Amino acid sequence: MKADDRGAGFDGDALLERLGGDRPLARELIRAFLEESPTLLAELRSAVPARNAPEVVRTAHSLRGALLQLSAGAGAAHAEQLESSASRGDLDACPGLQRALEAEIARLERTLHAMLDEL
Repeated sequence: MKADDRGAGFDGDALLERLGGDRPLARELIRAFLEESPTLLAELRSAVPARNAPEVVRTAHSLRGALLQLSAGAGAAHAEQLESSASRGDLDACPGLQRALEAEIARLERTLHAMLDEL
C-alpha cells in the first residue's frame, strides 16, 4: 500500500518492506507514533513561541526520528528543517516551519489511521 499516493508523504510499502513484511510490528510502530506525536507537538507549541532553541531542537529531532521509522520522508524533512533552523539560532523561521510540520503530521495521521484498518 503506497500511501504516498494520497499526499501524506508516506510510503506504506517501504515501511512494510523495511520491516520484512511484519504487519504486527508495523501496527505497533504506527500506534506508538499516533500516541506519542501529540505530546511532542504540544512541546513544540510551547517551545517555539518561547524561543527555546534547545527544546525545539530536541523535540524536532525526536519527531524526525519517529517519522523516519515510519518511512514518512516528507514529515521527516519538515522536522529536519525545523531542527536545523533552531540549531542555527534562526528562531524567526521556526513558527512557519512548525506550522508546515504540523500540517504534514496531520495528513500523515489520517493516512496512518487508514493504514491500520488495512493491516
